[in-house]
Amino acid sequence: MMLQPNEKAALQFSGGKDSLALLHLARPMLDRITVFFGDTGAVYPHVKQFVIDACEELGASLVIVEPFMPVAEFTEKHGYPSDLVPTELAEMAWANPDKKSQRLQSYVNCCGNMLWAPMYAAMKDRGLRIVLRGTKACDPHVTAPHGFKDNDFEYRSPLWDWSDADVMTYLKDKRLPDQYPKIMDSMDCWLCTAHMTGQYAGAKLDYAKARYPELWPEIVRRVKAVRSTVTRERRKVNAAFAAVE
Repeated sequence: MMLQPNEKAALQFSGGKDSLALLHLARPMLDRITVFFGDTGAVYPHVKQFVIDACEELGASLVIVEPFMPVAEFTEKHGYPSDLVPTELAEMAWANPDKKSQRLQSYVNCCGNMLWAPMYAAMKDRGLRIVLRGTKACDPHVTAPHGFKDNDFEYRSPLWDWSDADVMTYLKDKRLPDQYPKIMDSMDCWLCTAHMTGQYAGAKLDYAKARYPELWPEIVRRVKAVRSTVTRERRKVNAAFAAVE
């Protein structure tokens, strides 16, 4: 059972297929569930609106959680997120004399500060101790497996044994955000420069260019800045190991 009769819970809703399936599955218990959605300040507008509409349709209580500063400001201060981050451009950037290089940070640090920590605090402040998530065992990145407990929460994943096909079959008559089925996730912040090696990375860029032309110039600027920095660092490594080629 997802919840015992006397239990209350938080449900983390990204707007993607898995958490949407979980939200529908939890419909009989929504009077005891608070839905949490993280808005970093750069969520794709259609995804945020989908989350709001879905919660209104199902009668779910929605809390939109914002970080201590918008992600655009955070990344200008701490660096653009990247899948490849040289230490001197992240933790030691303050001591880096190479001012031509864009400061970088790991996507874990960026997502942690913009999404995970604010969400954690918001759920804890409301006295909730059970967290429902759309996580599946087959997902490529599982941060908290079904049944995991920390000092504050117990994480339950009712879809743990489901496959992606199971989720899509369950949602066959339900509305999904319009990036589906071409892009099978809730998408990242529109200005995110990490996760560029994932399955849908190219499709996300194509989608942003076509759907949000007003955002495209800033996306291009950021991607080019990260690519330039990573390329410069790669050349340094190649030069250092030239003798082993």
